Amino acid sequence: MKTQSAVTSPCSHISSCKLFPILSASNALDYWVGAYCKGDYQRCARYTRLTEGLSVAPNLLPNGKKI
Repeated sequence: MKTQSAVTSPCSHISSCKLFPILSASNALDYWVGAYCKGDYQRCARYTRLTEGLSVAPNLLPNGKKI
């Protein structure tokens, strides 16, 4: 049985995230938005770095890999 995330609201950094517009512009990238931005955003590498006061590389993906 699949469990749902307790997170129900989207990431508070959506409006300032430089990667969000790129991800949400493509249906092929919709997974990232659903899994991180509007899903379990607390496991997003970008969110984690921002909340720790660290810089976020523009090419850092939510899963921590770089493109």
